[in-house]
Amino acid sequence: MVDKIEETNDETKNKPKTKSVTLPSKQTFEEENHLVYIGPRLDKGRLRTYQIFVGGYPDHLQDLYDKYPQLKSLFVPVTQLSQAQIDVAVTGHPLNVAYKIVKEVK
Repeated sequence: MVDKIEETNDETKNKPKTKSVTLPSKQTFEEENHLVYIGPRLDKGRLRTYQIFVGGYPDHLQDLYDKYPQLKSLFVPVTQLSQAQIDVAVTGHPLNVAYKIVKEVK
């Protein structure tokens, strides 16, 4: 019986075997999964300004989304928070209009 002997050099012998895995970039992950609410605080602690949500829009506000569809526009990706804060202060900007509408929610 003859054993097969593999020839290896020192470089390949000690080299760890790895697989290439493509992961989403940190920015892509945050944009898709982390939203921050930039609207006014809602009564009874239902929603606070700058509250962060992971995984999309919070489900417990579905009744408000139905009555006030503008509410969803006040949830912005964390990576866009700085620009959204500027936009919400500009009279006539869609975020400013949405803020004023949601401010009247009781």
